[in-house]
Amino acid sequence: YGGGSNITIATPGLRSNLSALHGELFNLKDFSQDYFVDFSGSEFVQGLNEAVAGVSLALTVAIFLIPLLVSFRGQARPHVVSMLHRWQRTLFTVSILRVPTYLATSIPGAAEHCQSVHWTSPRGGHGEWEVNQRHAETVKDMFFDTYNFFNNSNCGDLIYSGHIATVLTSTLIATHYARRMLGARWAWGVCALIWLIFSLQVFCVLTTRNHYTVDVVVACYTAPLNYIANVYFFPKDVAPKEEERGELERDSAC
Repeated sequence: YGGGSNITIATPGLRSNLSALHGELFNLKDFSQDYFVDFSGSEFVQGLNEAVAGVSLALTVAIFLIPLLVSFRGQARPHVVSMLHRWQRTLFTVSILRVPTYLATSIPGAAEHCQSVHWTSPRGGHGEWEVNQRHAETVKDMFFDTYNFFNNSNCGDLIYSGHIATVLTSTLIATHYARRMLGARWAWGVCALIWLIFSLQVFCVLTTRNHYTVDVVVACYTAPLNYIANVYFFPKDVAPKEEERGELERDSAC
């Protein structure tokens, strides 16, 4: 293990997602880890990271509920279920696209809890044991073990960031409908708020060291491309049966 940027590891028992070598910290060379403040040990910022994601989702749903309460003259009034349908479809595809990227190549975990200098194997050694290894030894464990629900031990799903992809997708969908439903001033204010929340999410993800910068960068172009593809292939929102029937009647009358 050299001090430069070139690293050579020779070991017959190299495990996937190895994040330490002989008990030493082992991270990839990364822009945000070199130049951003380190809040990996801050419980407040760790909690804020999760809270911001929750606020983003809640705000998106709140925007979808606007047509139930108020409408703006000259603005569209989409169906709540139609907006929810497009949002969930877009989130589904961006989540599916994420799976092969982090399974194809497992890189050393960026988070502090992924550093195996903190782990001790049954033989008392460092750097050769993953903290959640004993909880994923069988197929049953993979589906039913609840250890990771209560212990932050997730380390392998890095490229790309699920938090960023989800929040950015929600931000794009919320912006799309806010501009259609709201007046210019209201739309500008709502869009400014949701994009500020997204920026805060990026800050929290990077400063808590939960991801490398590349995880965020890939999410920041994958999520918009996925959103654009969904709009291209499904340009019209799903409409209730009554509305579809009305359109068919108007078409036949013409």
